[in-house]
Amino acid sequence: MTAYRYPDGHVFYRKLGRTFPRIVRGEGCWLIDDRGKRYLDAVGGAYVANFGHSNPDIADAMAQQARQFGYLSGTAFTHGPVEELARELATTLPGDLDKLYFWKNSPPPTSLLSTM
Repeated sequence: MTAYRYPDGHVFYRKLGRTFPRIVRGEGCWLIDDRGKRYLDAVGGAYVANFGHSNPDIADAMAQQARQFGYLSGTAFTHGPVEELARELATTLPGDLDKLYFWKNSPPPTSLLSTM
């Protein structure tokens, strides 16, 4: 068995004095290591904590998006999924946020254009 710890590997492990289990798959809120031991993932990231590991709907959506493009800089481009998400989020917010966007019906001030 390989020990996943410093200095046996090339990974810069977060804690050098311990051995790390090697996770080979996830199922919902569970992680499974290379020996079959199951771990309750109570510290997963934001998406994992909400949707679980190996969610087929999320995997399909990720594959569909990957066929279009991976990442676009928000400072230079926009795209359908981000526009749809923003529209959906806006419906949940209080007040009339359109009034904040003074350039909706008029061009932005010259000083703002220089930063775009």
